[in-house]
Amino acid sequence: MYSNSGNVEAVVVRRFALGSAARLLRSIGTTKVDYRNLRRAASSPTSSDDDSTFTIIDAELSGQELKVLIEPHDNLAYDGRFRVYLEQTCRRITVTPEAERFGKRIRLTASVRGHKLDHDRAISATVEVTVRGRQPSGVRTWVAIPSTLAFNSSQRNVRSAARDVCRTVFLQDEAAGVIADAITRFLTDLGGLAHDQAGHASHEEDTEGDTGLDRELSKRDFVVKDDALGTLHASHARTAQALTGLAALLEKLLVAADEVNDVAAPADEVEERRPEDQESDESTDEYKQRDDDRKKKVKRAEETLDQLDTAFRDTVNEALRQEVSEAVVPFLLKLPTAAIAYALLHAQIRRRLGLDTGYKIAHEIREILREAFSIDGMTLGGSYGWLVRAWASEQCRPRLDESLRSDGTINELIAFVAAGLAFDGPLRASDEVAQGILAGLHLVTGRIPGDSLEDELRDCLAAVSQSSGGTFGRPELQDVIASFAPEKLTIVSSVLRWKLLKAINAADGDPTRVSEEITELRRLALELWAVYSSIRTRLRPPLSQASAIDNEVKCGSARCQMILSSATTQKLAAPPPAFVQCDFCHRILIAVSINDGISEQIVLGLESMIEVTHA
Repeated sequence: MYSNSGNVEAVVVRRFALGSAARLLRSIGTTKVDYRNLRRAASSPTSSDDDSTFTIIDAELSGQELKVLIEPHDNLAYDGRFRVYLEQTCRRITVTPEAERFGKRIRLTASVRGHKLDHDRAISATVEVTVRGRQPSGVRTWVAIPSTLAFNSSQRNVRSAARDVCRTVFLQDEAAGVIADAITRFLTDLGGLAHDQAGHASHEEDTEGDTGLDRELSKRDFVVKDDALGTLHASHARTAQALTGLAALLEKLLVAADEVNDVAAPADEVEERRPEDQESDESTDEYKQRDDDRKKKVKRAEETLDQLDTAFRDTVNEALRQEVSEAVVPFLLKLPTAAIAYALLHAQIRRRLGLDTGYKIAHEIREILREAFSIDGMTLGGSYGWLVRAWASEQCRPRLDESLRSDGTINELIAFVAAGLAFDGPLRASDEVAQGILAGLHLVTGRIPGDSLEDELRDCLAAVSQSSGGTFGRPELQDVIASFAPEKLTIVSSVLRWKLLKAINAADGDPTRVSEEITELRRLALELWAVYSSIRTRLRPPLSQASAIDNEVKCGSARCQMILSSATTQKLAAPPPAFVQCDFCHRILIAVSINDGISEQIVLGLESMIEVTHA
């Protein structure tokens, strides 16, 4: 570059067909901002490193938290007051950070929640320090965003396509942002997992003077080789392949949706046009041709959406087939939110194309939620949801708790699950599937249900309801959350009864050892206690575990092992206080799984919720 060179701007003007200008404008990402917050860049309080009282070592945006590491040039800066100015796409916001001293350095930490920063666009930070007796001094730097830097080109394409689709089909920018963020976090989480793996290893080496924000450390965090992922890379290979195909389908869908929107008027408006209006605007033949073209493009968009639908379901199913492991927990924790966000996107696209929203959405969403949160493994032939199994694992529980501690994760998860259950209308009191899903959700999040919701959760519910296209409002979502009560779950009372009976049975007939259990069982199921006592006097052992094999149920007694009749099998699913005896040996059949290592934890967890709720 020559010293006297300046900026050069070239403009190419081309003639396009009618309607192309609107399409070009839609491809430009815009955000509504308050003009009073806009400032000229020259007005930022900056100074050169030679004149400043400190040097910026590194600046990083992780989630909704900004961290800046600085090194003062003299001792006066340690007692100064700090302020950070963030600039992105002509918008300027101010945050006041907390300062914490580490050796010779200072770490500044500030929350940026509520400022709606775009993690895909460049952000600059100006750190200003005010020291008594001196003029304010500021230094400017670019902000590193590790979660974005870790993505490869395919993941970036997926993020871009998903965001563009959401901006196209949602009328409100906020609704588009809520849905796009939920989907893209799931679609690009392989890159995020790679960064987490490297980050955990390097943070263990931090010292008092090296807080994880050093430039060299950042390089190690941002560049991760495939072979460094080890088994993690191998276990997600098929899922990564599905995500790559999904990126291409999203791009096709965006093009198809844009082409449909380029038509002069939607279907409903076309039907309202009067013949005289048509004659004044264009000939009847020309209008018919345009209408036929619109129908063809809508049909092509619908076919592309069906392809996208299949790819996304395959991605979700592939993810749910992953083994329960510590490394996969953050990935699966985002799945329910992304799946429901995609369902909202799918419904909105069909609405914009003038199509019915589809009758299968509510069923498919429930199936996904059941596979994620179900506690049906306590019943014969049932299975536990992926996240419930992770919650019950000693190895996975710490990673699950760590992932949930991220800002807003729990509230967002609860809000989207409530939306998924509200697809089919208000919950019924007898809806055991929904109650089982809510039980798993509350176990995983550790959040006690109730009517009193904190403001942040209310905001999440409002944001999700806004993106539903009028399917449900915030009150409906609040009703879903408040409808869950652990003590109303029939499976809990059933497991409690069988736990009592097993404890009594293990006492070898000594009532003094289990007097409290006997009293409680008599209260819960007097008839069960009477039948058990009668069998116990003439038959040892009086209990037998029922077990499901393929599509049949058999008696688990070593001397019986007989396949039970269908009538008896159906009675096993009856709610308390009903109980069943074997058709052949007449032992009392235990109808739930209470020796699997998970059921005990679930009951204890739900019991603790009952105690806190009643406190």
